[in-house]
Amino acid sequence: MKLRTTLFLPCVIAVMGVATGSGVMADDTGPYVGGSLGGSLVDVTSGQISALATDAGFATASTSIDDTDFGWKLYGGYRFGRYFAAEVGYVDLGEASFTTRTTGPSASIDGKAEAIGLNFQGVLVVPYTDKFRLFAEAGGLWWDVDGRVAAVSNGVGVAQSASVDGVDFKFGFGVTYDVTERFGIRAEYEQFTNVGDPSVTGEADIHFLSAGGVFNF
Repeated sequence: MKLRTTLFLPCVIAVMGVATGSGVMADDTGPYVGGSLGGSLVDVTSGQISALATDAGFATASTSIDDTDFGWKLYGGYRFGRYFAAEVGYVDLGEASFTTRTTGPSASIDGKAEAIGLNFQGVLVVPYTDKFRLFAEAGGLWWDVDGRVAAVSNGVGVAQSASVDGVDFKFGFGVTYDVTERFGIRAEYEQFTNVGDPSVTGEADIHFLSAGGVFNF
């Protein structure tokens, strides 16, 4: 399910189309909360997973991968004037899965990993019109990854699961349109770097495109 453009671009176009309306800009200072839905993409390839299998001693390996999923987030923040804000939030980045077939010996290996996290970030805001704002954000993600791998070879099956956590850098950018002084529409792209443990669950960047609403107090 490729959500990289189907969710993000229509919202941006809609925002730009109404940006010339009368000004109802939200207050420059104060708290806000919001929520968004979107799609995640794990930055990993089937070739990378197959290479892990051949490095482990299999003669050949072929992998199919599902690297996209549905995601969502909730967040709250505080505006310190017209150009800067600070945010914290919870994000569910969904699940990625793969299936690898090997020879020498013959085996079937299935794996999946789910990622969630708490993020904290500073936000730089650039007002474009009275209602339309651009913003860039940077901070950290305290992530938690649950992974599971199951393998079957010659009728014998084994399975293993693991859970790891850590903190790494995240950044993003987006647009906000103030429908009223209290309510706005927000669309954004975020990248969460180095999510996972390379020796346990594997490690990858996760890209997240989302759109949703924000309420200003």
